Amino acid sequence: MTDFERARRRRRRHGVMGIAAAILLAGGAPLLWSDLRASDAARRPAAAQSDGPRQCDVRLTKTAAPARVVLGQTVLITLTADARCADVVRPLHVAFVVDNSIAVGGPKLGAMRNGVNAFVDTLDFTTSRAGLVVYHSVVEILAELTADPEAIKDKTAAFFPRLGSNMRMGLMAGDLILQRGSGLAVRPDVSEVIVLLAGNVDEGDPAALLAEADRIKARGVTILCIGVGGMADFDVLGRIASGPNHVFTEADNALLADDMRTIAAGIGRVRLTGAFVTDTLPADMSFVWGSDDPPARPRGADLLWNFALWPSEGLTLTYEVEPKALGRHATNVGAEVELRFDQGAPKRYPFPVPEVEVVLPPTATATASPTPTASPPPTPTPVLLPAYLPVALRRHCAPDLRGADFIVVIDTSLSMVERTAGEPKLAWATLAASAFMDELILPADRAGVVVFNSQARLLQPLSANLGALQYALLALFNQLATGTRLDLGLQLAADELAGVVPGGYPGPVPVRYLDPERDKVIVVLTDGQTDPERTAAVAARIRGQGVTIYTIGLGDQVDGRLLERIAGSPSRYFPTADGQALADIYRQIALYRGCP
Repeated sequence: MTDFERARRRRRRHGVMGIAAAILLAGGAPLLWSDLRASDAARRPAAAQSDGPRQCDVRLTKTAAPARVVLGQTVLITLTADARCADVVRPLHVAFVVDNSIAVGGPKLGAMRNGVNAFVDTLDFTTSRAGLVVYHSVVEILAELTADPEAIKDKTAAFFPRLGSNMRMGLMAGDLILQRGSGLAVRPDVSEVIVLLAGNVDEGDPAALLAEADRIKARGVTILCIGVGGMADFDVLGRIASGPNHVFTEADNALLADDMRTIAAGIGRVRLTGAFVTDTLPADMSFVWGSDDPPARPRGADLLWNFALWPSEGLTLTYEVEPKALGRHATNVGAEVELRFDQGAPKRYPFPVPEVEVVLPPTATATASPTPTASPPPTPTPVLLPAYLPVALRRHCAPDLRGADFIVVIDTSLSMVERTAGEPKLAWATLAASAFMDELILPADRAGVVVFNSQARLLQPLSANLGALQYALLALFNQLATGTRLDLGLQLAADELAGVVPGGYPGPVPVRYLDPERDKVIVVLTDGQTDPERTAAVAARIRGQGVTIYTIGLGDQVDGRLLERIAGSPSRYFPTADGQALADIYRQIALYRGCP
């Protein structure tokens, strides 16, 4: 397996480049246990206990060392989290709700049929049931819940595109067959799931659609949304779905069946997938920038860590604080870990709150003499205080703590199909930009995508919807053309950040164009040459408007000096010889945007 294939599989495993290995589980959340006793929780882990037939043990510790510190010195904070959860398998009642509007005709319709059939082939019909609904301007219930997979397959081959798109009625019909299949009663032993495959926007009332989805979810049904093709409304699907891990996109029709098969193989099984850690510092504890390992995302008084995958060895996080006042103080206001599962709501558990004693430096004292003769004056005890020296690291700075708007500007000139490390440069760029989107904290952050060659095009306006952003990146290979007008790409990105409404924009101005106070960042990737003076002038004007620009030069044909001028500082220019380093560069920019 090549490095590119491994990287691509990692991206798909995270549910980013498609839905290939994102395993969605439906039904109730697992029961967890955490015993954090106040007396000595700061020093020892919680003891493990069983939680009935579903066993999940959580052990959390937080320590501060040293426990007694001289004012002006720093304290090392260490957080550890370990969770061991047994898998649980439950029978499934699955209602497929499939969009058969005109927009999904042709290859997309075939992909949807293949996807439903692949899902059905994976289900265990000795315990599970499935039904089928299609919707356009009206709804057709093609199959009630049944234990016969061939009945579902026969009906899947029988529907064709029709006019209209009433997604709300489709959801209502899907929920109806679930209720009829369970005798109109909540079945705690069964996971009820609606699998919504949408390839078009809904033509009804958005508020009524979302209200219907909320009603269904409140009944205990998990809604899984799959956007097939570029006409799907990813923002709406994200709000319909049971959670951010329950909405996916697939641009490649040939991959949809594999994606659905992978989901079905894990559906009904409760697994711990990832975690989000929040640690809130008090006003009298100052965070030491650059001391965090792994790097945190600061937000005001909060330090945030996001783990898309739960590590088998658990989590260990460290950072340093400097106490600012004498006395005994808690090192944090509060800290918690949010455990995330591939079904149900996340569960939050608090870390203990260690304390430290802050004292003055020791002072010199005279030693009593046993004889009446005078003693020489005592030598003062030297006091060792920390010395702070400048560190030449790009990440050693205090970036702005507010949410930011990012525009990723990517070169789609023909030279980007040239290979580096065995794959086209644009393929590496797609993976790296996808990793960048993962590092953002949505919806506090927002992002957009611009491409440029002889012209510039806004592929995705500013959005906090990860599915929409990732789908835009999947379309990069469709934008290849001659030319390298980086100046046009920069200007279009700046216009989107500044809220310049596109010509002929219909309806009211979106909210994203009315927020001038957010930090604004442009991240440029190019592999070629462009007009230096014209591009540098555009970049200087954009930076003068308060926008931070980062530049990435891919390969040995770039004009490094020009890219430094565009960024406004050598520290915001990142050269790399091949594509394999791009993901780490993008992640560094996402974590430490705003650093000089």
